[in-house]
Amino acid sequence: MSTKNASFKSNFGEKLKIARKDLGLNQNMMASQLGISRDTLSRYERGELSPSLEVFSKMLELFDNIGLSAEDLLFERPKREITTHLVRSWGWAKGYSFVSGGSFRVGATYRDIVRLIEEMINTFPSENPFTSTPEKMESYFYALEEDAEKQEQGQSVHEFELRIPIAGHSASLKAEFPDEERNVDKIFQRYLDEKSKAEALELELNQLKSTSKVTKD
Repeated sequence: MSTKNASFKSNFGEKLKIARKDLGLNQNMMASQLGISRDTLSRYERGELSPSLEVFSKMLELFDNIGLSAEDLLFERPKREITTHLVRSWGWAKGYSFVSGGSFRVGATYRDIVRLIEEMINTFPSENPFTSTPEKMESYFYALEEDAEKQEQGQSVHEFELRIPIAGHSASLKAEFPDEERNVDKIFQRYLDEKSKAEALELELNQLKSTSKVTKD
């Protein structure tokens, strides 16, 4: 087996394994749908064997549900660099649920939505047709609220609840702490240390007083 062929099988096998997991199938389930044994599928994924044209066609039918094409499985595509933009203090957490795969619930007002749109527009090239969009939306919402007040209808408040699915194969629920201790934390810790020392000293003084009293008696 040539190095090139071995590399192809290895890459194909890894992509096949990832696609199977994306479909939520274990090896037995997928092997059954492809009409092959679990051992054969396992060898595909380990890069030890290549599927026949008939089996490969069945794979493509399965993977069509997740938008995976023959080119995606057979050829290496250049990986896109993903830049993550942090939006701080956006909306508010309302809870989470593990029903139907699980989801996080996030609340937001229209102002939160507009701010998110503005953050997105800021990542566009400077010459884009949406520069004034956030300002126009703010003005429009303000006019609606003002009109409702004039008609003595009261202020109509709209909130949004976003249901964010939990990716079962990659979700990680863990607490995150600052890499470095903040000044306020250092000051508070110093206060606790001094408080402990004062309490220990007070205890010693009380013990001395008690001992002195017993001696006098």
